[in-house]
Amino acid sequence: MILLTNMMSLLVTDIRTSIITLTIGYIVYKLAKFYYLRSKLPPGPHPVPLMGNLLLFKSKDHWDVVFRQLAKKYGPVFTFWFGTTPQLIITDTEMAREAFRKNDMAGRPESYFGAILSNEKYKDVAFTDYGHTWEALRRVSHSALQYVLN
Repeated sequence: MILLTNMMSLLVTDIRTSIITLTIGYIVYKLAKFYYLRSKLPPGPHPVPLMGNLLLFKSKDHWDVVFRQLAKKYGPVFTFWFGTTPQLIITDTEMAREAFRKNDMAGRPESYFGAILSNEKYKDVAFTDYGHTWEALRRVSHSALQYVLN
């Protein structure tokens, strides 16, 4: 009976150790994958795990002011993390025009924060996926940019 009890306690300890080891291994894998991805993207503010850079919006400044400050610090193209999703922010109008001319930059991934920032009823060019709606919105925003710059 004592032998059976000792074997059970050893088995439970081994299972606990295995679960802890697998959990730590998974966390290390996710962190390594995150930092590898971050090293391949343009510079930007350091994100907090799971929240990204959303704490930057905690200030009373408008989000446009926050992005302008980040553009001064990191340049006209920088990476901003909405949760765990990296987004490239382009703040230079000439670079934005160049990017909108290419179909590679036309698609937008579905995201929770994109749905919050862009109401389904009132889609905008920043979060709409490539298609007829996006093309129409791009034409309108391009003509608005031309009007503002001229």
